[in-house]
Amino acid sequence: MQAKRQYSEEFKKDAIHLLETSGKRLSEIERDLGIPHGLIRNLQKRFQVNPTTSKLELSEVEQLKDELRQMKRELEITCMERDILKKRLAFSRRKHADEIRSHRAIQS
Repeated sequence: MQAKRQYSEEFKKDAIHLLETSGKRLSEIERDLGIPHGLIRNLQKRFQVNPTTSKLELSEVEQLKDELRQMKRELEITCMERDILKKRLAFSRRKHADEIRSHRAIQS
């Protein structure tokens, strides 16, 4: 199995820029750069070049996916906390009811 190759931010940015400005076909650019088929398309879907800073950033869709992952995790944690509190409340009520019963039994 071949190790997954890491590409620099500059390389990714240049590859996306080449696709958008060169007029060459995608397969030609990939062949010229010696990269696997589909990599530039994946980079284009995943990243965008910020026009003001010229930095590579996650695309809007990827930012939303990231936010959704975070929100799902927060919801999962909140649900676990709620379930713990529900169990705690049920235990407290049961304990309180037992104390009332034992107190009434003592008075009788």
